[in-house]
Amino acid sequence: MAGQRPTILIDGLRFGSLGEFWDEVGRELQLGMAWGRELDAFDDLLGVGTGVLAHGGTVRWLAAEVSRGHLGYEATVQRLIDRLALSPVSLRRERRRVLEDFTHGKGLTLFDQIVAIIRDHGPRGAPGREGVELVLA
Repeated sequence: MAGQRPTILIDGLRFGSLGEFWDEVGRELQLGMAWGRELDAFDDLLGVGTGVLAHGGTVRWLAAEVSRGHLGYEATVQRLIDRLALSPVSLRRERRRVLEDFTHGKGLTLFDQIVAIIRDHGPRGAPGREGVELVLA
């Protein structure tokens, strides 16, 4: 139907890690290209209008509560530890502080960061970025 906005389905039952989430996103957005597989790259994909959501649409996240667990506290701590280990010397102090803050209850889990990125592109998001709606199911 003309004018109908596309919907992509992110199924929380099809992945159990951040890497598998990125696989799911790439498959569903039908990118057909390599991309950064990081939070900033994901934000850029939604912002520049790439793939199926090039002109906006809906992200319907099935089994979102399952994903909240898989991309929760433990996965976030592991990602922060991994990033710290791979950091150039100039970034280590800041990344160590971020890890310490997170383990003391400051900061968002990976799930919450991803949701925030999608919502930033939604109806109440940043001006000029309001083309993507998120539905958690």
